[in-house]
Amino acid sequence: MRQPDIKIAIRPDRRVLPEEVENDLFVLIEVSAETENTEVESRRLNVGFAVDRSGSMAGGRLLAVKKGLRNFIKSMREDDRIAVITYGDYIESVVRNQTAEDKQRIIEMIDPIQSGGCTAMHPGWVTAGLEVSDYYDKNCLNRVILVSDGMANIGETRADVTIEHAKKLAEKGISTSTIGVGNNFSDNVLIPMAKAGRGNAYYAKIADEFSQILYEELACMRSLVSEDVRLTIETKKASIIEVFNEVDFVNGSYQLPPLQGHQSFIFVLKIRLEKGVKNKDSIPLKILIKAKNYSDNKWRTFSQRMQIHFAEESVAKSLPNDPLVLAHYQRLLLARTNRICAKLLEQNRLQEARELLQTVISDEKKNKISGVEQEELARLQRIADQLENKEELARNRKHLKFTAMRLAKQTGSTKI
Repeated sequence: MRQPDIKIAIRPDRRVLPEEVENDLFVLIEVSAETENTEVESRRLNVGFAVDRSGSMAGGRLLAVKKGLRNFIKSMREDDRIAVITYGDYIESVVRNQTAEDKQRIIEMIDPIQSGGCTAMHPGWVTAGLEVSDYYDKNCLNRVILVSDGMANIGETRADVTIEHAKKLAEKGISTSTIGVGNNFSDNVLIPMAKAGRGNAYYAKIADEFSQILYEELACMRSLVSEDVRLTIETKKASIIEVFNEVDFVNGSYQLPPLQGHQSFIFVLKIRLEKGVKNKDSIPLKILIKAKNYSDNKWRTFSQRMQIHFAEESVAKSLPNDPLVLAHYQRLLLARTNRICAKLLEQNRLQEARELLQTVISDEKKNKISGVEQEELARLQRIADQLENKEELARNRKHLKFTAMRLAKQTGSTKI
């Protein structure tokens, strides 16, 4: 199976800069997979579910999870593999790892799942990981999907340990996605666990959203091109002022999210060009992308250069800035604001959170540059109005965190 190439497109907010002065420049970098004439969509799955069946999952939540699992199983191919582990006071291997040939029999195995007891989340996740490990296949997408509506209170409960274990499992080729259900799950565990595990984190605010989340996760797994993508920036007569994405910087490279065949990732930074840079020095930026193949773990490298032209100051300043670059920049700033507000709510700094939200709402209404829908602004206003409502505090904090993640993903073509 031929691996798709990685495409890199670079778009500065200005293509022509004034001569003989120091210039600041916003740069948008789009990373995507060239999936035409490839077989990315045909990737097989080896998936282990770790499902919370504690007492708080009683009623609609557990019914919605079982409905989502049934739909997921029906969508699997016969050569896919699935395991279903449940956890409460104890761990139960409801479906041992097997192919999805007999879908009806697997569905009948999950139907009797009942709720009750506490939350042995870490042991449940470990058991699901072992099921996936037993049938690990480098040509498959090997993943654990953890579902939880509460806090771990049996077995290993330390967040840092759980997150580190997810990271180590990902290094062995088995990723972890997480789905938090309701308002009482630990977002401080599930979000960083998915990030360390090179998977996705989801928030099912109401139980009925669970089926749609599994549908999205299935689409992501089918089209995954690389779980390990790294971006390196080389500059010439320029320096990086700021990076606006929330990504880790390790050993000289930015660790990008896993890359799907049907999506692109947008990276925005600000650079400063030295005074005296002229047209003969018109390539101040080179982008290198390293992506690890899922089939053989070999690295491939792709590169692209950005070219800038210079003109007299009056000519350069008469040209417009690229609105698309500025729109993505503003969206990343809004994502950052959501993260900061969520942190302020965790620290019970409610007045600071309210002031920040009101400033953002006012700026968005005035500038109308980031493309944020009115519904989203109205939701931010409701959060600002509800900050004194303790019952809504946990839900609002989670909304801010997951909205920040959605804004920061920046998927979709920029049509460069």
